[in-house]
Amino acid sequence: MSNVYTVEVSRKPRRFAVLAVVAAVIGGVAAFLSNTDKIFTELHKGCQFANLCARDPIPLTPKPELAGYDSPAMGGHHNQKEQCGPLLEKYQAQYPQFKIVLKSWEDNDKDWLGHVTYHYHCRYAAVLP
Repeated sequence: MSNVYTVEVSRKPRRFAVLAVVAAVIGGVAAFLSNTDKIFTELHKGCQFANLCARDPIPLTPKPELAGYDSPAMGGHHNQKEQCGPLLEKYQAQYPQFKIVLKSWEDNDKDWLGHVTYHYHCRYAAVLP
């Protein structure tokens, strides 16, 4: 004859362990769901950095209306870059989100003594890069 001993294990600690695991899973899911925006934003940035996703569109900023410049009559030894450059640099510093395009030209007048005067004309436009 063999003596068989049976030991009854209380089910309370086992139930407590199951409830603790379920609570931990629910808490983890809740924490994950509360951070999904941050997680997806970081994943999207990584995707864009790897050139796998399209870049976010550049927010539309109204293009500025840039004033032109017309020089007074002046003698020789001047040029378009000298006359148009300072305002171009100012616009580039003022609107770094745009590429500033310059169109310039000059005209001249010659008086009856043969003295030539020049007029320089500068027009600026802001375009998206």
